[in-house]
Amino acid sequence: MRVYVKCLILAVALWASNSWANGQVRLAVASNFLDVARSLGQQFTQETGIEVRISAASTGKLYAQIRNGLPVDIFMAADQQRPQLLIEEGLADGATQWTYALGELVLWVPGQQLASEQCLQWFLEQSTAQHQGKVAMANPRTAPYGTAAQSVMQAMQLQKPLEKRLILGENIAQTYLFADSGAAIAAWVARSQWLKQQNKGCAWQPAADDYAELRQDAVVLNPAIDKPEVVQFVDWMQSPAVALRIQQAGYRAQ
Repeated sequence: MRVYVKCLILAVALWASNSWANGQVRLAVASNFLDVARSLGQQFTQETGIEVRISAASTGKLYAQIRNGLPVDIFMAADQQRPQLLIEEGLADGATQWTYALGELVLWVPGQQLASEQCLQWFLEQSTAQHQGKVAMANPRTAPYGTAAQSVMQAMQLQKPLEKRLILGENIAQTYLFADSGAAIAAWVARSQWLKQQNKGCAWQPAADDYAELRQDAVVLNPAIDKPEVVQFVDWMQSPAVALRIQQAGYRAQ
């Protein structure tokens, strides 16, 4: 009986040891980066055996959830503001904050096969005509890409003409789906999303200085600062090879 108990204790200890060795990294990821995060997470798991678990939503919603106790190790936002707020509120470590991507905004029109400038011209004509087609954008209150889209439309004096025709997505992923499903004739989406659908419709990209820079920052939450898996993941994410993959997915180099 004693031998059995000792063997059982040893087996449990070995299981716990292996579990801790493999471990997991829990990410809260802004919706625009979800597909890239999934792909990178799979690669990281293949290379290290460490599981990557992902929660995705708009940056504002994730920020609120983290403040209310969402159990994650790393917050990968679509702006710099929310990670900084978590640091100021004593929930994250300021020494771990870094910019993992620079986002770009595009206007996507899935139903038209046109060159970039012609795509914009078609959109402008539809915007000022008595047309019932909807235009989608992410909610500026919670999604940085929505704030960027709002800035561009205000500069183009389109906010008023489109006021009654705007559909606000909870996040950039939902905004993309509005256009992809036909619920909207056009949508302001992340360039990384449009790259997946270059053969479907046309797109126009505003100049980078037409909206506030979409500098996407990540930060490690305080309970995860000393987790070896998290330290390893952060180092891996900051490697040149991963930076190149992020650029290839539709984000600008830093």
